[in-house]
Amino acid sequence: LALEDRTFKNLLGQLASERGEHKFLSFEDRTFTYGETEAISNRLANGLAELGVKHGDHVATLLNNCPEILWCYFGLAKLGAVTVPVNTAAKGELLAYYIRQSDARAVIVEAALFDRLAEVADGIEGLDRVIVLDEQGELAADHASRLKVPVSDYAELERASPELPESEPRFCDLAFLLYTSGTTGPSKGNMW
Repeated sequence: LALEDRTFKNLLGQLASERGEHKFLSFEDRTFTYGETEAISNRLANGLAELGVKHGDHVATLLNNCPEILWCYFGLAKLGAVTVPVNTAAKGELLAYYIRQSDARAVIVEAALFDRLAEVADGIEGLDRVIVLDEQGELAADHASRLKVPVSDYAELERASPELPESEPRFCDLAFLLYTSGTTGPSKGNMW
């Protein structure tokens, strides 16, 4: 691919067409092919777009180690949105700082970490959506009454279209905002 065509959207599509049935990822007892990865990340991109996430939006992820981290990264990149991975040890004002300082308008949070987010979410201006991932099957609706912003279920994203999203991210778009550890002062967002 030419440099200007090297986006997550194009690269994953090319790999899926070349290696569709080959193993892309094994995690615990789950295995995913390149073709499945393409379809899953398309579903995530389309599901996020249906919730209003668009090119240039910042979306924080507060997820422990799981394949869904990659699906979020790839899906957001296919929209041209910016992923803001948040350290899962963050809580209180530090967690609020990451979300506020990054201008994240949405957070994708694992259910086990939801309480940490709930403690600070109402004080974060600009946050307008929370998406809850719960592998145990608990619905986001169970959490919705605790926040002023709309809460969605991650499983809903997985039901969106597996077709390639219509967005056109560019190779030079910001893809990630990665925060430093903050050992010499407040954590700083590094653009990638």
